[in-house]
Amino acid sequence: MNGLKKIVLLSLLFWVNNFRAQELNCQVSIITDVNTEVTSAEKELFEQLKRTIYDFMNNTKWTDDKFKVEERINCQLQLQINTINNGSYTGSLQIQSSRPVAIAATPQTLIWLDLKTDAAALTVAPVV
Repeated sequence: MNGLKKIVLLSLLFWVNNFRAQELNCQVSIITDVNTEVTSAEKELFEQLKRTIYDFMNNTKWTDDKFKVEERINCQLQLQINTINNGSYTGSLQIQSSRPVAIAATPQTLIWLDLKTDAAALTVAPVV
């Protein structure tokens, strides 16, 4: 595992750990700047990365506890690719989550934004 994938997954692991292990309902999007030229191979790479992150976040059992679907932490992960240069990628990462709270009328919300995310030679391999 290397590059952008490593940064994303490590960031998410530290972020998820703060919630004391609860299951996730995570939506993932990877978008590119409108002015950035993206080859078909890079589009496929981004789709594979999106699927890998989605599967990792939603299918990993973070605890042995049982959670109903409505008890899961809802989160959105958006990776914005701003530049592509010979296998190097720069962009930003935004994570937004909403955690259900039984005694509160509104869920707790966290928004995290990393404005400078860099990776080189991005490849996607199965996680775990």
